[in-house]
Amino acid sequence: MEMANNKTQCFTCNKKKITFTCEGCLEKLCLMDLTEHQQILNDELHHIINDYDQFKQKFNEQKPNPYDLSLIDQINQWETNSIEKIQQKAKDCRETVIKSSQTFLNDIEMKFNDFYEQIKQIQKENEFNEINLNYLKNQLMKMNQELNNPSNMSIDQDSQSFINEISIISLETLSFNQPKFCSTVTWNSNGIIFANQSIIGENSTAIFVNTNNTIYVGNPEGNKIVIWDENSINPTKSITGDFTQPWSLFVTSNGDIYLDDGLENGRVQKWSAETSTYITVMNVNSSCYGLFIDIDDTLYCSMSENHQIVKRSLLDAVLDSNRVAAGTGIGGSTSNQLSGPQGIFVDVNLDLYVTDCGNDRVQLFQLGELNGITVTGSESLYPSITLDCPSGIILDAEKYLFIVDFGNHRIVGSGSNGFRCLVGCYGMGSQSNQLKNPYSFSFDRSGNMFVTDHGNHRIQKFQYFEESCGKFRMIE
Repeated sequence: MEMANNKTQCFTCNKKKITFTCEGCLEKLCLMDLTEHQQILNDELHHIINDYDQFKQKFNEQKPNPYDLSLIDQINQWETNSIEKIQQKAKDCRETVIKSSQTFLNDIEMKFNDFYEQIKQIQKENEFNEINLNYLKNQLMKMNQELNNPSNMSIDQDSQSFINEISIISLETLSFNQPKFCSTVTWNSNGIIFANQSIIGENSTAIFVNTNNTIYVGNPEGNKIVIWDENSINPTKSITGDFTQPWSLFVTSNGDIYLDDGLENGRVQKWSAETSTYITVMNVNSSCYGLFIDIDDTLYCSMSENHQIVKRSLLDAVLDSNRVAAGTGIGGSTSNQLSGPQGIFVDVNLDLYVTDCGNDRVQLFQLGELNGITVTGSESLYPSITLDCPSGIILDAEKYLFIVDFGNHRIVGSGSNGFRCLVGCYGMGSQSNQLKNPYSFSFDRSGNMFVTDHGNHRIQKFQYFEESCGKFRMIE
């Protein structure tokens, strides 16, 4: 009687032997190689424990000074200059910094205590594989990144008041680059083609550059989002889904992408960076020609066909909780009306700026107000430039406005002497110093400008001239 053959090929030695499956790597190994494999895993676990010990030492070294000393120095200097008028405000700001920093350290301490308990449990049970080790490695790497980048605060100053009132604001939710330019800032008038029609399709309008210099562009022809990592010449990723011709998009700090899907599906979708899945986060009646998420996690949609801006809190569980942010829903030119609004921007004071395309103006709706103030364009109090269907807008850290002048094929900006043309100042065309119906734009960390050159089906990059302002501080 012939003995049954229960031998299979060992993954390591390639010999036919009685094998056992490793639940981590799912490879079949003979007993000898399995034992050696387990020893390798043990060695890796010891490496993780050593890394953990180093992390713990680094944490304990930082613990005596948990708060950002540079912020405290700024607060102290401000207090000295302003004396009695600001002493109470300075005290409040210090407490906010220290409380926030202590909360950060407590959170880290809880994480590494939990991490240590996981290691002890694994050692005690002596059951672990590659999956467990990879998980531990990733957790330790995340804790290191958090400890190396502890500050999520900055000083916000209001230069309009007699004394510069300050407050401590959390900037975790600022996912876009907000440079602090001077009034004489300039860019190279000759742009570089960053992406052409073969990559972004026809009539692309949506672009976003985050604080990691990752660039996101909507391809309306292919119904996808094209992504470039920092310093990449070619796209590194593209995301498709059940959406149609996205006009606008916004990316949050955790990598979630909010995109317009209003044309046919009447919604705004969120692509989750964690799960790579889509969910509906807002119901709308038309395309969102502009999307924005403010520091309070409120999502804004600019519905051009409805002559209105609507908003809803992303913290609200009720999906149909849209509120009117600006516009009556009927096109017009009075202070509470809009006509075909396009791009939008919300500053840290929750003031809303709207490019009112049909009225050739930019409207400012201060927090809680439904009557807008015309800050530039038709019928503004201090007209210094003529706009033709403005479509995109960004406010820098000095509150200078940068506007896409769609119908005049250029980007304009404000300064101490009013508005002036910045790029696309040589008329409509397809040359390197020309644009054709640009729609939106975004800044990278170096101050370079990326423009959706809608009519030329390309993305143009305009280099920031550092000599025009010198180094600037990026609000991030």
